[in-house]
Amino acid sequence: MQYVPLLCDTQKCVFELLNALLEIYKLKLYEYNRKISTFKVYLKPLHIVTKQHGNKAKTYYYYGRYWYKIFRKDGKLKWVYLGSTKPYDFLPDPPLNPLTLIEMRYANNLVCIHIVDEERALKTIVETLILAKRLRM
Repeated sequence: MQYVPLLCDTQKCVFELLNALLEIYKLKLYEYNRKISTFKVYLKPLHIVTKQHGNKAKTYYYYGRYWYKIFRKDGKLKWVYLGSTKPYDFLPDPPLNPLTLIEMRYANNLVCIHIVDEERALKTIVETLILAKRLRM
């Protein structure tokens, strides 16, 4: 697999960029869930798992990976796990997570972001950054 460098900068700057990408991606997921809400299925925007390894805890963040069916029972909201694949073929494809298209590498106190899938990544990341700029105006 060939990697294409996208950005090299300080750790703080890169993490701000990644956080901006994730915020826009979550907004896209919320919009996607509104579009498919008539089918009573939802793509969970963020799923957090904490695992204990000895006396240390590690937290994992999964964005837009798990599908649920949501309904009310006895006045309470119930989430039923459907899996990690789209439950119905006729649903539109969910937005692409921009973080799945990049890889971070560290060199000389700099963080370098490399594009994993050049064709899809550039389009997705540029669209996300343009949307982020519009939302900040």
